[in-house]
Amino acid sequence: MAKALVVDCSIVLSWCFPDEGDKISEKTLEIACTKDLVAPSLLNLEFANGLVVAERRKRITRSQFEELITFFDDLFISFVEEEPVGADSQIVKLARAHSLSVYDASYLALAVERKLPLATRDKVLQRAASKCRLPNAQ
Repeated sequence: MAKALVVDCSIVLSWCFPDEGDKISEKTLEIACTKDLVAPSLLNLEFANGLVVAERRKRITRSQFEELITFFDDLFISFVEEEPVGADSQIVKLARAHSLSVYDASYLALAVERKLPLATRDKVLQRAASKCRLPNAQ
């Protein structure tokens, strides 16, 4: 069993919005309490963007925005800087091979490189992780 878990923004945001929660989100949150969380540094921007969009759409208030940023900061996620992206980079290769955005491929590349489970609600990314034979989070 891996002692760390790569998390993507779809999972972390689902912990913030009850209407986005599902069994995968709940199970991952339970698992996250016992494992180290790891993510590309991109997660910082994606998470903040998700909250800004939610605030703009009146899903959350400015006060809730601040509370959710504090929640995010308290998760103790280890952020990993992405490698420079070139035509032959692992991220681009994975994006091409699995029809992913480069952003999503950065999560997959980190999980592949470290041989860690990847927690995501994105079905295409889940299939890619399965094809890459990543370990299960459980």
